[in-house]
Amino acid sequence: MDKCPDYFSSYNIRQLEVAQYTEITTQICERALRKCGGIHLMVIDGIADFIKDVNDAEQSTAIVKYFEELAIKYQTPIIVIVHTNPGSDKERGHLGSQCQRKCESLLMVKTEGNISFIEPKLLRMAGKANIPAIQFMYDKSKGYHVGCGIRNVSEDKNETRLNSIKIICQQVFGGQTSLSYHDAIMAIMQKTNKGKTMVKIYFADMKAHKMIEKGEDKRWRINPNSNVVY
Repeated sequence: MDKCPDYFSSYNIRQLEVAQYTEITTQICERALRKCGGIHLMVIDGIADFIKDVNDAEQSTAIVKYFEELAIKYQTPIIVIVHTNPGSDKERGHLGSQCQRKCESLLMVKTEGNISFIEPKLLRMAGKANIPAIQFMYDKSKGYHVGCGIRNVSEDKNETRLNSIKIICQQVFGGQTSLSYHDAIMAIMQKTNKGKTMVKIYFADMKAHKMIEKGEDKRWRINPNSNVVY
């Protein structure tokens, strides 16, 4: 999008006191209701900011109840972001446990190599096979994450790594781009923010798996017989 659509609103309330968060959120909902006639979706990043202690049972129960009541009142789904404990898939503190007990669905964001993907953990009204494992990765040139297809749930780590390299290859060599070896290494470094040693390994994999080929002009480009372009 080149500009923000009228129906989209985004608010940063971090400068307010925590005690004001729910009051201002309710005001935002009322404003959206008057402006648009309803609320399609709310995203809260993240719910832990609304309380002072994620391990406090009373605070955690109250804030989850608050968003539950908002969802009912405005007839809208609410997505809340909760981080996990370090080195664990368990959501943080009593807040995470309460969110798990009350949520309709719980989706995990996991990472392998340069690719992150969505993995369903708890679904009350769907099977796990109904949720596509959407993949995304950081695009340094754009400054944000971009979608990169659907993960095959049967993939092993090597397949995931090669798929990551395919995406990098498409980003660097896409649009009939041809590069010298040196320029290719520099372009991959810029895209991935990785060091030269790792980038040379990426290039070697692209070459070994015939994702790229060298032309008579000594420049590298996507191999038209590969499955890199999709």
